[in-house]
Amino acid sequence: MKERFYHEYVPELLDGLQDLNETRVAKLNTLWSHAAQLEKNSLSNSVNHMANLINEIPRNQPHLDSLMFLRHNVTQSQEPPNLGFEPSPIWHDDEALITDDSAKVFLRNVLSNSKTQVRELRVESDQKRRTVQDAKRIRVNIQQGKDNRNEVEVVRSIFYLQEGLHEVDRKRLTAEVETSTIIAVVGDLSLGAKNHNFKSQTFKIPTNCDLCGERIWGLSAKGFDCRDCGYTCHSKCQMKVPAECPGEQSKEEKKKLKAERQEQAGSTPTLDLEPSSSPSAAPSLTRKDTMNSLSSGYAVSANRSLSNAASLPPPSELAAPASPAPTELPSPASPAPAPVQDTKPPVKRNRVLAPPPAQYVTAPPVEPTPKAGEQRGKMLYPYQAGGADEVTVNEGDEVVIVEPDDGGWMRVRAGASEGLVPTSYVEAAPAPSPASASPGFTDRPGSVYSNSSASLAGSAGAAGGKRVGPAVAPRRGAKKVQYVEALYDYEARSDMEWNMVEGDRFVLVNRDGGDGWADVERGGVTKSVPANYIQEV
Repeated sequence: MKERFYHEYVPELLDGLQDLNETRVAKLNTLWSHAAQLEKNSLSNSVNHMANLINEIPRNQPHLDSLMFLRHNVTQSQEPPNLGFEPSPIWHDDEALITDDSAKVFLRNVLSNSKTQVRELRVESDQKRRTVQDAKRIRVNIQQGKDNRNEVEVVRSIFYLQEGLHEVDRKRLTAEVETSTIIAVVGDLSLGAKNHNFKSQTFKIPTNCDLCGERIWGLSAKGFDCRDCGYTCHSKCQMKVPAECPGEQSKEEKKKLKAERQEQAGSTPTLDLEPSSSPSAAPSLTRKDTMNSLSSGYAVSANRSLSNAASLPPPSELAAPASPAPTELPSPASPAPAPVQDTKPPVKRNRVLAPPPAQYVTAPPVEPTPKAGEQRGKMLYPYQAGGADEVTVNEGDEVVIVEPDDGGWMRVRAGASEGLVPTSYVEAAPAPSPASASPGFTDRPGSVYSNSSASLAGSAGAAGGKRVGPAVAPRRGAKKVQYVEALYDYEARSDMEWNMVEGDRFVLVNRDGGDGWADVERGGVTKSVPANYIQEV
């Protein structure tokens, strides 16, 4: 048995273990070979894919990509029409420029400033255009690999530089249009003009404007001073100063000129042509309160003729009072005075400017319009809406009664709002008789009530301040408020409870729900109290 164990059983066991290990290694080799083959295939596919990409990427031309984008996204666009003249419903104006003496002074100053701006802006525009071209050349070098800078930052800087170039170019074009327009209408007024050498000035002593004669107020640069002749003016008057500078003057000559200008300014009224917020800026080309900007029904012509401006009455007639002044009638005995021949030269009539348009464009008050079967009324007292279905009205407002009295409330319409108000707060106007509505009825009935400010002020004054209306009846369907009163003192033990003193009153929210507590409200805050400590009142 010993010999069989050591020479037969043990060798057979070792041979079996060796076969098992060789079988395991063979299986592992098969798995590793399969994994390696898969990796090799994946790598081969990746290499083929990368080789394909290397061949396809150069075919993606940027200009072809842009053309493809345009083919699928381009849309038709139309250039907006040219701006045209829009007549104003307030000012008596037309597309023609006024060329009287006062206007020529203003146009001469505008022309001089525009010419100066054109020269300066052309130089600045050329400098900015060269800067943009340099930035574009840098971008080309980056694309060609000659520059290592970030192309995105360069493109961003190009956009910023182009924005500044376009802004300067717009100012230059505006100045050129102003120059060409004024020269085409009245000629080159700047030729032979003796422009003042104005400088922005802050006057530390009381100084009057040499043009309008008024005091120049302000703490910082509120006026201008000519360095040569000492002419002083407001910022708003700079563009209206005649270009008649006598040149550099001595101190005594400046004082003499100052006295003469102040005397002339006090006797000659000035005409405010175009107020300007900036002394050096050209007048704004933006028009406001025109036919297109106002939603009102002014019946004016789209193009006013020059005859309309010529047919305006003189300033003396426009300034005359509405009622004629009493004149002394000649007695029957005295002979009629002989007509006196007027030998005076014709008086020059200046243009008459209307008040600012803001005084005319205020929206008219919305008057409630009654429909068929509705009645007008007037509020006797003010009422503040207390619910979503009510409306707030003031004392003296005219309303239209939409629904009559229904339990102390009526539905009215005040302007664009409609809602309920107490019946006792409204005074209904009597319905118009059929005779008054007929076409043949010409006598106008007297007003039932007045909505004038005088009558309202009188009624308010008689009442001694703000009038308070009578008690309002509860609305139908409104929840009745139930009050409770404390029977005993109670000290709250938490923030969810009320402190009570005998006799305190609360608004009952929820009665005892079976837990011995009730919810009550005071001052808009709801808390709990013992249900047996309160009673309903």
